[in-house]
Amino acid sequence: MSAHEFWINPLSFQVEPGAQIRADFRNGEEFDGTQLAYFGRSSKRLIVAGPDGVKPLQPRDGDRPAINFRAKTPGLYVLGHETKSSGLTYKTWDKWQKFIKHKDLTGIAASHESRGLPRENFREGYTRHVKALVAVGNGAGKDRRLGMATEFVAL
Repeated sequence: MSAHEFWINPLSFQVEPGAQIRADFRNGEEFDGTQLAYFGRSSKRLIVAGPDGVKPLQPRDGDRPAINFRAKTPGLYVLGHETKSSGLTYKTWDKWQKFIKHKDLTGIAASHESRGLPRENFREGYTRHVKALVAVGNGAGKDRRLGMATEFVAL
C-alpha cells in the first residue's frame, strides 16, 4: 500500500521560551514516514497561531525541517498547513478498490459508478489539512480553528 497520511511532526512538543520550534512534514502510515521538505509551489497556507496572534510562516523552498522559528512568548502554539490541490492517476479499478477498502470509504465506489466515471486511468484530486500543537514554557492556551476545509480542534 502506498503512503497516504501526511502530518506535521514537531521535533519537540514542548520547548522553553526563546527556543526554536522545529517541525517536519511527514508522509507515511501509522506515524512512520518520510521527512519532506517545504515547497511553496505545493503550499496554500502555512501559519502559526500563538499567544501573539496568527502569523504566516515563510520557509525557503527545500527547508528541512519545514517549520523552524523562535517562540519567544510562553503559551500554546498551533501549527497549521494546507496544501494546494494535487492529484494522482489510478490506472486500474483494483488498485483504487484496495485504497478505498483500506480507508473504509464506504459508498465511494457506488458513487463513482453512478456518475459514469471510468474504471481505468482516472484521477483523484486531494488537498491536505494538518495541524500540530507545541507548548512553549507553561503551554497555557487552547487549540483553535484555523479555518481549514477539514480540521480537528482539540478540546
